[in-house]
Amino acid sequence: MSNQVFINSCKWLSNIAIHEYSSLTLKQALHCLFGLWLCHIAKAGNDTQLKDFGEVVYKKLDCSNDFFYTNTNLCLLAIAILSEHGFDTSKFCLKQNKRIQILTKNNQKDIPLETKSLIQACGIDNIQMINIRDIQFENPLKFLLAEKLALKNYSDNIVVSFNSNDYNFPLKQEGYATVAKALLVDAVLDYDLETASMMLRTLLYFEISGDKIIQDAVSFFELQQLENGSFGRYEIDQQEFMKNGLNTEFDLYLPITVSILWTLAEVYFPNFKVFSTLSKRNIDQNLLQ
Repeated sequence: MSNQVFINSCKWLSNIAIHEYSSLTLKQALHCLFGLWLCHIAKAGNDTQLKDFGEVVYKKLDCSNDFFYTNTNLCLLAIAILSEHGFDTSKFCLKQNKRIQILTKNNQKDIPLETKSLIQACGIDNIQMINIRDIQFENPLKFLLAEKLALKNYSDNIVVSFNSNDYNFPLKQEGYATVAKALLVDAVLDYDLETASMMLRTLLYFEISGDKIIQDAVSFFELQQLENGSFGRYEIDQQEFMKNGLNTEFDLYLPITVSILWTLAEVYFPNFKVFSTLSKRNIDQNLLQ
């Protein structure tokens, strides 16, 4: 079923890329690019189409002056993906350098590990980065009680740590797996698909892929795919959504679909991890074997 999930989503994303590209905001375009790249990884996408839409994203990035200051990680993801496909991203790296210098001016430990990993994937390495061994993880109970933004930071730290070649964090005995399972179940019950997919993605790094809760969560996500390939079975008041200047397809379904595709890609292809793959600066065809 794995390939069919990505084939379905690729059709939906391709339709957006082909017919809606001119109306997409930069943030929406970056989500679409990431989704198409994940489909490409799953061998469900068209490489030519990915490059063509990459041109669209490249131009949108080129016209952006302040987006880097509010969506750093999305921009870094896009830069890394564009670089993999032959685009000259050096000028974007220079823009990001300015952003990163601001981030690190007072304390370099303020950089989230996810950002650090993406910085390295983009080849922006002319500033002093912290050693991953210096990262201090909080008590698992704080992880359990965290607000959504803090929860994402905890999750990113765990994910990126497992992708580091020189660091082995003893997560199992710290109780994180148990807490992450509880948060996954809670997010599913709240139908918070973004948090649920993030928690499942985190759990994959505890080497418990055969755990029933993992299998049940994967089945749950597969059932959330709609006929058009997007994810999320919501009952939405379209008018209320539009009053806030939002588009349900691009501002709700698109980011959630991409988040779930990211998680499912790492479920279906155990040797594939987004951060470690981009950090290699090439796509190893053996990843999907």
